[in-house]
Order: sequence, then structure tokens, then C-alpha cells
Amino acid sequence: MKLFLKTNYHKPEDRLHQIFNWQAATIFAGVNFYIDVTLANHLRDSNWND
Repeated sequence: MKLFLKTNYHKPEDRLHQIFNWQAATIFAGVNFYIDVTLANHLRDSNWND
């Protein structure tokens, strides 16, 4: 994976035919949606801990 990121990730030679893990992307999107909904429905505003 590190080799792929080092040699192919976001480069001009990127192509749509590269391997894409749709199952992992679906899980990632679902987790992010759950986090967003949880934060949006929280009774108090979020705050940063500096």
C-alpha cells in the first residue's frame, strides 16, 4: 500500500482503471456519515480543545 501511495496517489498519471475498493469506500462513507449525524444531533455545540 505504501508503494502505491508513493508512486500513484494523486499524480497526473492517475487513471480510472486503477483498482478501487468499493466495499471499503462504502464503509468509510458510512462511518463519516454516522459521525456527522451524531455531531449534528448533539445537544451542545462542539468545541476545540487547545
